[in-house]
Amino acid sequence: MKKTLMAVVGAAAAALAGLGPLAPAAQAVDKVCTSYSSSSSTCVNTQRTIAGTTYSTDWYLPNVTASAVMVLNHGFSRGCGNLRGTSRSIAEKGVMVLCVNGDMTAGNPALGRDLAAALAAGTIAPPGRTLPQRIIVGGHSAGGHFAGVVGAELSRTAPQRLAGAILFLPTARLRLALGQGPGHEHPHHCVLVHGRHGGQHLWLQGA
Repeated sequence: MKKTLMAVVGAAAAALAGLGPLAPAAQAVDKVCTSYSSSSSTCVNTQRTIAGTTYSTDWYLPNVTASAVMVLNHGFSRGCGNLRGTSRSIAEKGVMVLCVNGDMTAGNPALGRDLAAALAAGTIAPPGRTLPQRIIVGGHSAGGHFAGVVGAELSRTAPQRLAGAILFLPTARLRLALGQGPGHEHPHHCVLVHGRHGGQHLWLQGA
């Protein structure tokens, strides 16, 4: 799993390096998979219900059996379409990617907790696929805050399934305890990536 995380970090960091400010008009969520091109993965946009609310979700599916699923979410003024290149790079490493098109204001902790519950219960999955057991949480800016919430909830309810966290320029200061509990003493891998846009540091416990 460490090799998987490092591969994901490399792919995501390279793709996210060029992100800059984006106008709200560029947030269209219904065209993310249009003209998607990859020889080793596919992109699927589908509606999924999380805690009674229906969201547009984007799934990036490796052509091989996925080693893990990564929840990868966008920043405050963005949409999942802005992470298409990053998501494709990760999927091409054999990791399934899920992005939920939702309001990321303040990291949307309510949605984060609800998504964690759905992941743990297995009530959310892409069409025709089984959700992998191993879960990586990740995000950019406010999406990094959101990922921290998802990870913190999973560490409490399903620590054996949480493989790690990859947070890019997270906008909040959180305490994220990963893999704590009987039978799960081995540390998970947490990576913080900071770049030219700045951002507050995230304090991680259990990394």
